[in-house]
Amino acid sequence: MDPRNEWLVTLSERQSRRHAACHHGAFLRQLRARQRLQQRQFVRLRLATCAALLAWLLAALQGVIRA
Repeated sequence: MDPRNEWLVTLSERQSRRHAACHHGAFLRQLRARQRLQQRQFVRLRLATCAALLAWLLAALQGVIRA
């Protein structure tokens, strides 16, 4: 193989690897962002569940006190 062509092939391979690494980094950032969003949604759901349970207990307690 002509040394000039070999240089072009290695340059092309390096560019291809760099491009793939860039996409992989973007994929990981997107994955982490999605995981953070899911965690926040889970925390909100858990807080809403706790608030509903506390409201129910308070209503039950008020019913017992009034009776």
